[in-house]
Parts: sequence; C-alpha cells; structure tokens
Amino acid sequence: MVGIRSGDSAYLWFKNRDDTVDNRRKGVRYTWIEIPRVVITGLKDGDYAVEYFDTIAGGVIRSEKTGCRNGSLELVIPTFTTDLGCKVKLSR
Repeated sequence: MVGIRSGDSAYLWFKNRDDTVDNRRKGVRYTWIEIPRVVITGLKDGDYAVEYFDTIAGGVIRSEKTGCRNGSLELVIPTFTTDLGCKVKLSR
C-alpha cells in the first residue's frame, strides 16, 4: 500500500505484487487479496466519505461514510485481485 494524506483527505493505492505485465500476458489468475483493516492517522476529526475504485476497469466499486475520532480513521478494505484505489475526504 502507498498513499498520501493531508489534514482532511487521503488517497491510497493497494497493489497485488503478482499483477505484472508478464503475468497478464500469460493469463495468470490472481488470488484474492484480503487486507482486513487499515488505520489512517493524522486526519481531522469528523465524518468522511470513502470511495473505493477498480483501477483496471475504472469506476467506483464501493462508497461509504465513516468517522475519524482522535485523529484516527479505520477502513475495512474490500477484497481485490489486481489493485484498488481509495479516496477518503472530509464531508462538508
């Protein structure tokens, strides 16, 4: 996982390391990646909108609302096979 964050937003990218150009050409089938939870610290307290993106096909695969308390926000990550994008923004 890599990501960046500011006081009121975060952008994350989760990558399956087996997903390579060579493996795609060979038609390799990937196993599901399960990352149960991720905690982001350093955000402002409040309510946040979270969107998860399929970065291969494009489009939002899940949207949800969650709260940040004491500078800590916990995400429950959906399973994925290739990679997954995530946008976290303070609701205004």
